[in-house]
Amino acid sequence: MEKTRIQIIGDSLALHREKEGIQLEDTYPYLLNVIYEVTNSSGYGKSTNDNFMVFSEHEFVIIHLGLVDCFPRLYSNRVKGMLNHLHPRLRKIVTFIFSHYRFYFTRMFQKVNTNRIDFEQNMINILSEIKKSGAIPIIVDIVHVSKEAADRNYGANDNIEKYNDTLCKISFQYDCPRVRLNYMTKHHPEMLHKDGQHLSKIGHRVMAHLIYDTIEEYKWQTKQITMI
Repeated sequence: MEKTRIQIIGDSLALHREKEGIQLEDTYPYLLNVIYEVTNSSGYGKSTNDNFMVFSEHEFVIIHLGLVDCFPRLYSNRVKGMLNHLHPRLRKIVTFIFSHYRFYFTRMFQKVNTNRIDFEQNMINILSEIKKSGAIPIIVDIVHVSKEAADRNYGANDNIEKYNDTLCKISFQYDCPRVRLNYMTKHHPEMLHKDGQHLSKIGHRVMAHLIYDTIEEYKWQTKQITMI
């Protein structure tokens, strides 16, 4: 029997992190590949501002983006460019100060990578491309970060909640399934890696089950409708 083909469009939460002990075979795309034919188009640091190619031969496309868009940032892209031109020693001193007092700087300046209006439009554009390909889009909620991560980044979970509201609205507008990752990580902190914002090995296993359940439920419901 031919496997269902799925594509994953995501950020580092859908990828391995070997230095942190998350190997390729621990990740949810790898685990799902046992059941489905998976193409993982995710990339480290990816946001909805990036371009993603949607492959027409896939039946489902998992959209696992948003954390990079809404997470509190220390520097704007312009400031990052300026820092890159500093002498390495001076750059190290400056970045140390900002990192050490990260909570205060993120509270003072309140920068994000993508504002909510642009985030919504970016998601609509991605969904439109997926719909054009004939695939079913599945939206994954933005993860709930740990208390430790939130205590270092002012308003992190508040931002995440607002951007998840946008995802919820879009999922209803476009009638696409949604994976409730935020709820799960909020009530099951063991799903989070020790950095408080990426998935642990347990988190990847749970995530694989959540996506599997979402896909199979959608297929079952579609089958019931066609039988009526």
